[in-house]
Amino acid sequence: MKKILQISDIHIGPSEEPARGIDVRANFLNCLREGLSHEPNALIITGDLCLQEGNPETYRWIREQIEAAGIRWYVIPGNHDDSPMMSRAFSLEEHFHPEESELYQTLEWEQRPVFLLDTARGDLSGVQRKWLEGELQRIPSSIEPLIFMHHPPMPLSVPYMDELDIPSPDTRQFLETIRKCPAEVHVFAGHYHVDKNLRADHLTVWTCPSTYYQMSQKADQFGIGDTRPGYRIIEIHPDRLFVGSHYATNWR
Repeated sequence: MKKILQISDIHIGPSEEPARGIDVRANFLNCLREGLSHEPNALIITGDLCLQEGNPETYRWIREQIEAAGIRWYVIPGNHDDSPMMSRAFSLEEHFHPEESELYQTLEWEQRPVFLLDTARGDLSGVQRKWLEGELQRIPSSIEPLIFMHHPPMPLSVPYMDELDIPSPDTRQFLETIRKCPAEVHVFAGHYHVDKNLRADHLTVWTCPSTYYQMSQKADQFGIGDTRPGYRIIEIHPDRLFVGSHYATNWR
């Protein structure tokens, strides 16, 4: 069994000033500390590491914190990140694809293929999608792959976010590719700032709560529903998954 701590949408600013009155650095560190109490094998931050746009000093600070935690870590870009800058700041140049300016890779946990994708521009490039298609075609139907990406690949019945992020043609093509896979595919995403899961055909999508704030799930305009920072614990077994969301007991 492998246990993963997923943290998402931490939105760390270049200074220690609060954002929307929220101490984003303290919230991130509280979620990291509480998440580590579950004794995970690895940490994945699924995008939007920066408050507004990629910043090398912000990335340096985040790397210092996760390396001090003494855990294997992975980071993927969100729409408030800069993929080339991230590849340099986190020493991920071997996984950076300069032609598309994207940062993506594949792993294997508990005999399952795991894909870390780059949707910093809001969707997958055609090259990245075709790479994923080729990888998925080699997977036996008895093995259920895991995909970590920032943007969920379909609407999740959160009106404001669904309207804001109408899937592009390339993303819809990616979704159709996933739906043709004979095995169940599990996608772990962020971006929405809500704890949500939805199943469609062979696909289950889970979005992670943010360490910044949680969006209102009902409003058709921007609204903060909750200021408690959250994270997700994923237990990966060869034949099953256990997925749970948690909220920090301390936040600012």
